[in-house]
Amino acid sequence: MVASVIWQKISLWCRISPIFVFSFKDLLVIHKYIPGNKTKKKVIQSIIVVACWCLWKARNEMIFSNRPVKVEKIMGEVMAYSFL
Repeated sequence: MVASVIWQKISLWCRISPIFVFSFKDLLVIHKYIPGNKTKKKVIQSIIVVACWCLWKARNEMIFSNRPVKVEKIMGEVMAYSFL
């Protein structure tokens, strides 16, 4: 559920079609199907990788440190790390 909301927010932020993911492989190839030039596709690919890492980190914090998962926090991290 959280990941679905994150993908929705990323698609709105990047102004692309909604991202529907059924497997990790879908995430690895989705940038190929986004209209735009090579630079835009590379940026989208990078944002997706950052989002995967932020989701993984939030999952680990929930499981191992019993911290609640907050969509706003994850999305903030995705945006901050993506700009770097």
